[in-house]
Amino acid sequence: MRALMYADWIVLRKTFLRYLLVTLLVMTPLVAMGNDDGEIAAGTAVATLSVTMMAIYLAISLFGYDETNDWEQFRLTLPTSARQVVRSRYALAALMIAGTVVLGTVLGVLIQWLIVTLHGSIAAPRGTAIIALAALGAALVVTAFLAIEMPIVFKLGIAKARFAFTIPFLLCLLINVEPVRNAIFPLLDSLEAFARGIGSPAPIFACGAVVVAVLFLGSMRVSERIYAARDF
Repeated sequence: MRALMYADWIVLRKTFLRYLLVTLLVMTPLVAMGNDDGEIAAGTAVATLSVTMMAIYLAISLFGYDETNDWEQFRLTLPTSARQVVRSRYALAALMIAGTVVLGTVLGVLIQWLIVTLHGSIAAPRGTAIIALAALGAALVVTAFLAIEMPIVFKLGIAKARFAFTIPFLLCLLINVEPVRNAIFPLLDSLEAFARGIGSPAPIFACGAVVVAVLFLGSMRVSERIYAARDF
């Protein structure tokens, strides 16, 4: 299984910088406009958007290579089972998402600092801990999304299931639409108020992490059955 994970990691390593550049190009105008009208916290916005976009981009890239040069079929001729293939993919996806949390936190802190340095002020400054929690929250959402999506991909292949992967990108772009912002940010403010009321957001994230972990493991079991029964 480790050999399969290493092969997948080589694929991700080749596409990482390209997808990071695309993510930065998409985020920059959204964050800049949000900071100008005072309706967005740049650090947390960068953290959540970068985690969401990078994780989904990398997942698409990872599954995309399965259908290149019949690698998906050839892989099953190796001394590995369909179960090992699925488990290695889920394990790497979990590690990949954890990596994007670190990346998103670093980018959030860095870009917030750059805005202050170049612009002289920032609409809603956030501390490193808050930015990290925003990245973690986005990671939980992305993990839940992949838990739903991955069985579909293992059943149909990425070519047929690709459209569903575009939904998060469309949702990210909608954050620049005023009615969407007016609906989302009060909800986030309510969650912040609730977290302050209980003294810490840790219980919220802990409950969310447990639910997502159960969903992710359940998804893996479903994918194992689907992939083992798939007719290539």
